[in-house]
Amino acid sequence: MAWRGLSFSHVWIAGGAGWTAWASWLLVSPDAETAPWCGWIALSTGLGYTVQRAIKHRFDPECLPPMRRAFWEKYGTAMAAGWGTLWAAFTLRFWGALDLESRIPLLAALGVLGLLYAVVPGTRNGLRAHPALKVPLVATAWALATTPDLTDAAFFTSRWLLVAGLTLPFDVRDLAVDASRIRTVPMVWGTTTTLRLSVTLLAASSLFFWGGVRGLEWGVESLVLSGQGMLAALFVALPRTATSLEHGNEAEREWATGWMLDGVLWLPFLAAL
Repeated sequence: MAWRGLSFSHVWIAGGAGWTAWASWLLVSPDAETAPWCGWIALSTGLGYTVQRAIKHRFDPECLPPMRRAFWEKYGTAMAAGWGTLWAAFTLRFWGALDLESRIPLLAALGVLGLLYAVVPGTRNGLRAHPALKVPLVATAWALATTPDLTDAAFFTSRWLLVAGLTLPFDVRDLAVDASRIRTVPMVWGTTTTLRLSVTLLAASSLFFWGGVRGLEWGVESLVLSGQGMLAALFVALPRTATSLEHGNEAEREWATGWMLDGVLWLPFLAAL
């Protein structure tokens, strides 16, 4: 199905990163030229996830669920070449507008976080193998990439909590393939507690956002960004979601996470329309 291709190829998550970054920048710096940077974030996300999958597939292909592994084995080379080519072409085309030289510390931090997630020298797995590190690592990388002003603690915290809350259901989804390889939060705390924690973090992300924009003019962008956490929290709280993640087949689990939850990141696209 089309949604599987969009999810497995990382197009869906890449687009979500770009649109979320776009709405964030539009809210904080409405007069800035944001399109090149947000497009670059989207392409970097697609390339980054593809590189991570390539590393995981290279060292432990069985860590990928069967459907995703089959997709990677068939299209992996084309995906890596495609994302790499698009990223390089876009970077060269908008080099001046991106002003990457002034963002070297941020880019270095994102690169290190992305690589350490997938692999640590001398080990089979990266920091994702540690339940106390995996979610904070992912949330920190996303918050760094999609927060326009890193000195805005409330905005940064809101983005961090959103991604942390979105990540936990993925760990519930992947319990079967992770069980013999890495330890994740659901293995330590159980699936029920993990999903409750996810709902709490997602709702808190909206609360932090509301607290941080009290002095700003409310508009479509702020309403969409503040609604991401609450909408995701409602979805995770549905009994049917828990049933799909814990007992559903692979297609059901992928639909709930790789399409519906990642789809929350596409809400700013509605504001663009």
